[in-house]
Amino acid sequence: LGVEWRPGYVMYPKFEEQELPHPSYLYARPNSQNSLTQKLSSNVLMAQASSPQAIDGSGWQSDSLLLSYAPAFISNNLAQLEPQAGSSIGAFDLAISLERPRPGSTAKPRAGEPYVNPADLPRQRVVMVGDSDFLSDGGYMRGSNREFGLNVVQWLAHRDKQINIEVPRSTDNRVRLSDATQKLLMWGFQAGLPLLILLCGLGYWWVRKRR
Repeated sequence: LGVEWRPGYVMYPKFEEQELPHPSYLYARPNSQNSLTQKLSSNVLMAQASSPQAIDGSGWQSDSLLLSYAPAFISNNLAQLEPQAGSSIGAFDLAISLERPRPGSTAKPRAGEPYVNPADLPRQRVVMVGDSDFLSDGGYMRGSNREFGLNVVQWLAHRDKQINIEVPRSTDNRVRLSDATQKLLMWGFQAGLPLLILLCGLGYWWVRKRR
């Protein structure tokens, strides 16, 4: 794919200023020039993330989606709280997008044009994210993790018009049951349902016996 991973984890030494528990936890800031991230309402929270790096000349068009705040550094030692001499320091990519025309694909020229416009060719799309846990149960609702994940899925599915369209959330999704209803459901499943199955079995046996 023309991507290299920087060896180690991206660490942020000023983690306490952002009220984070460890340097390996960091907020990824969205790229305001990319359609996937320009309308995110806040940062994306990541933990123990790696940094993908696009290789020039690979044939893929790459763009940065999420970046760390500077001064971040890269380390293989999670116990390291500060950068050491010789450490790479700066802002690192935490998510990138890759896109190219599908090899061997064809398309018809637009009306009045002698050649095919490269933009009309079917395209391949890839998103590389340095941390897969940002969509886990513990991180899904933090920051703009959910929004970013949905935008990535829409973009990979070539549904660009649905990017940044928020799905309406239910205002009240809690179920409240009275004590009597809870007891009724409990005894219904624990006693009533097994008894009903037993009666159906006995009835089927009795019908077969009388034949």
